[in-house]
Amino acid sequence: MDTKRSRGYKYERLAIIDSNEPNPNETNICKNCYNSVINITSTKYAQWMLNIIFCSFLFTLLTYRSFKNSIGFHNNLSEMQINMTLKDTALPGVDSNENDELKYFLNTSQCFIQYIDPLMPEIRKLYKPQFTTGCSKHKYKPLVNVVFDNNAKQYILRMNMTAVQQIYTVNNLTMQRDPMQCCYQEIVRLGNGSNPDSEISLLACTYFRQDYMVPSHIDSLLVVCKLKLDHKTITQRNAFFLVQVKNRRRYDFNATAQIKPSLILWGIDSVSRINFRRTMPKTFNYLKQRKWFELRGYNKIGDNTFPIILQIGDNTFPNLMALLTGQNQTAAMKTCKPKEIGGLDKCRFIWKEFHEQGYHTAYGEDTPSMSTFNYLKKGFREAPTDYYFRPMSLAIEENLTSKNKAGLKYCVGNRQYGEYVYDMGLQFVTRFQYEPNFGLFWTNSFSHNDYSVPATMDSTILKYLKEMEALGIFDSTIVFFLSDHGMRFGQLVRLPGGFLEERLPTFFISIPKWFHNTYPELIKNLHTNCQRLTTPYDIYMTMQHLLKINEPNFDVKAATGCTRCQSLFRELPENRTCSDAEISENWCTCTQYKILSSNRKEIKHLSSLIVKRINDYIINKNLSSVCSELTLHNIKEAKQHYNDEDLTLSTYRIEFSVNPKTKPEAIFAATVKCDPSSHEIALNLNVEEDVNRQMNK
Repeated sequence: MDTKRSRGYKYERLAIIDSNEPNPNETNICKNCYNSVINITSTKYAQWMLNIIFCSFLFTLLTYRSFKNSIGFHNNLSEMQINMTLKDTALPGVDSNENDELKYFLNTSQCFIQYIDPLMPEIRKLYKPQFTTGCSKHKYKPLVNVVFDNNAKQYILRMNMTAVQQIYTVNNLTMQRDPMQCCYQEIVRLGNGSNPDSEISLLACTYFRQDYMVPSHIDSLLVVCKLKLDHKTITQRNAFFLVQVKNRRRYDFNATAQIKPSLILWGIDSVSRINFRRTMPKTFNYLKQRKWFELRGYNKIGDNTFPIILQIGDNTFPNLMALLTGQNQTAAMKTCKPKEIGGLDKCRFIWKEFHEQGYHTAYGEDTPSMSTFNYLKKGFREAPTDYYFRPMSLAIEENLTSKNKAGLKYCVGNRQYGEYVYDMGLQFVTRFQYEPNFGLFWTNSFSHNDYSVPATMDSTILKYLKEMEALGIFDSTIVFFLSDHGMRFGQLVRLPGGFLEERLPTFFISIPKWFHNTYPELIKNLHTNCQRLTTPYDIYMTMQHLLKINEPNFDVKAATGCTRCQSLFRELPENRTCSDAEISENWCTCTQYKILSSNRKEIKHLSSLIVKRINDYIINKNLSSVCSELTLHNIKEAKQHYNDEDLTLSTYRIEFSVNPKTKPEAIFAATVKCDPSSHEIALNLNVEEDVNRQMNK
């Protein structure tokens, strides 16, 4: 083989052999083959043929099985993708050993939170996710879009003439002159009457032409377009939230944003850290790859207890009030008076403190019938923030078509309900990217009633996160991606790990690079605290810290609900207990329980005492006319652990059903402390809500 080099490249010239000329190597090989063949006896030849037949059969069988397995692989591809995402990732913000990760969520000297496989065999039998919303399957594209004019600092309503032309083409028609008429209705919040936070008005429809500049006082509007064809008229309705620029103050990011970092709270109701991995693996993987910090020991602090049993289902309020005001539920109900008109307006929410520091503020939440400050409450008399989504939420539920999923409005117009909130949030952070801003954007519609539905929004949320990243929002803004608690009813909580599902909400934090560089010690503490027991009170303290971070010798105001809680930018004690963090025994995930037989005499006696206490409450509150007297029907599960500080008291957790029976069967869960020798309840009894029945807020 000859070799030449030309211009740095290597060429190989292959020797050409005349086909008529015998190749010495080929001749030798063939001769050896011939000699081998002629020496084979007839018996060996027969055996050789049988071997060939057997190998051919085996090859055919293996090929068939391989083909069959290939079909199974493609049928189960989505499940495998989830598995690969969950099992081949390390937690963001935490340097942990893989074996430790599979054994514990959290492992400190005083808190052991066991790892739960999101796709355990029991859940695989139930979990049948859908991965799309199905809300945008409309025949025609939007006929009007909203565009923000950066020069004029105003919004423009732009008719989509390309979509109009497509409609005419599809219907084999020639487009007429001025074929479409559009008008908008301003959504006005009234803020009066007996329910001021739910009173709105739609003003008369104002017709507009192409590139109409929306008046700067309008925050939200409904748009109605009618497109005339030969024999029919197409009517399309849509809604838009507008983050109008009011009294704009231009900030130099390099000079001021580092002093006042913006803060966004992106909340999804009822998503545990376990279910987040299970249903939203794309989003989880994105946060992991971007090295967002995850609070591995974030524990909810409250739920409705027996003294307010008539408010069953309102579980977001106590956890968000702790996060937004630093108060426990008892104090919040007393000082904020949410059942009185104007009560919440006087409450000292954290966004008020940000507003006083010159921040733009926004609050958006979907599903107004069950929103945090309105379910069984009066809401706000005045809009609580500079930009407030509730009036638009009420308007679109009344005026746009909708489809339900899991008992809640899911598709509104041609979008998933939560997308309206996310659009508001995206506009808000974009409009004030170079000015300090605080926003709370919360969704209930795709997560509250069914643990599997968040899977439908995984790709959508990932899209918004990537868009925010592309716009540079994460370069200037701290983002909390969080939930308030996990799923509290239905099949999920009846499975192994259901105790943790309910109590461990997901919580991730994104910190800009400039903050890393400016405050390395604070980042080090945050990294450490990812492996500590944490609560909403600590988040409240963290936000207080951010407000005063540039002040010398500042003092962070303590959370009244937990005076020992502190900012995540200060190292939390390694030996922190639930008691230290003001987490009641009922919600504490740090302690281990042992399972007891439901047939034990003391368990039956204790369960009867619990039911008796419920009946006493019904009588004392004069509820006998609406509530039946209960008797113990069946003990579902009993667990026990001993209090290390006081061995004379045992803590029990008992799940039971009662008579009269309900459909579906109501299952109660109670956590009590009892003297084992006397079997008497020694401390106040808290009875949780029904853990089985699916209920709306």
